Order: sequence, then C-alpha cells, then structure tokens
Amino acid sequence: MPEQDQSARAAERVGPKILTFEVLGEDYGIDIEHVREIRGWASVRSVPGAADFVLGILRLRGSVIPIVDLRRRLGLGQSVCDNRTVVIIVALGHGRTVNNVGLVVDSVSDVVDLSRGRLVDSPELGTPAQKALAREVGLLDDRMYLLIDLERIFDQKELAALEHVVAPG
Repeated sequence: MPEQDQSARAAERVGPKILTFEVLGEDYGIDIEHVREIRGWASVRSVPGAADFVLGILRLRGSVIPIVDLRRRLGLGQSVCDNRTVVIIVALGHGRTVNNVGLVVDSVSDVVDLSRGRLVDSPELGTPAQKALAREVGLLDDRMYLLIDLERIFDQKELAALEHVVAPG
C-alpha cells in the first residue's frame, strides 16, 4: 500500500512536457504530445478566401497542411516570415478531417518538464483571442510560459474553414 501511495505522489509531481516558443518576444508553450514536426519556414501557396490567420497551404509528404499565423490568431498582428521563422506542425482534435496544422512562430526554444505545482490557471488578461486559447501559465525558474490549448485554438466554424482550405477541388 505505501508503494501505491508513493507512485500516486510521483504521478502528481509529473507535469506535461511542453515545447516552448516565442511570439513577439513572449514565451508560449504547447503540449509536446501534439507536436508532429518542427520545420524552418518555406513558402506556402496562398488560398483565396481563406481566413485571415491562414497564410496558405504547404505540401508535406503527400498531405496538404494549412499554415496558420499564430501572431494573427492571437490578435498580435501579422508575422514577418523569413529564414528564422519556424513552423510547428501539430495534430488537432480527435477524428476531425483536418488533423495536422502548421503554426508559424518566431522561434522554438526548448522542451521543458513542468510539474503540476508549477502550472497555474491563466489570468483574465491579454487579447480576447489569448484569453480563449490560453489554458494555463507554466512557471519555470524566472520564466512564465502561456500555454496554448490546442483543443480551443479554433472554433467549429474555423475548423470547417480549414477543412475547406485543404479539400480537393
């Protein structure tokens, strides 16, 4: 029995592994379990009529991936894409037609372990998009990472629009 208690306490201390990145000099993070790939910037094909936060589409190993400007999605203006820009390919949702989406960020920093004790609820600050997307703040040393909730990054209408962007014909 004491061994089970010890295992339970150890499980409580283990937090998510977070991929940290920067957008406009601010620290953000996403659960590493959703990350499929990290790529350097490559030109994308624009899609007329796509949502304003969709930069275009990218062909990746036979799949067409919508590329989203995370700055725009967070209400922080438009990214300037250059050779330092990074695209994080993430898997969204469960059972949706659009599984992979590329998120354009300024740079990728590190993968960090966060204990549950270092996670706090996100404050009600920032732009409306940031409040809707951020689930928690990760505290590590002297840094704070606003953690993006990939389950809330797009509403149903936006997901449908992304599906339309990559739909054939």
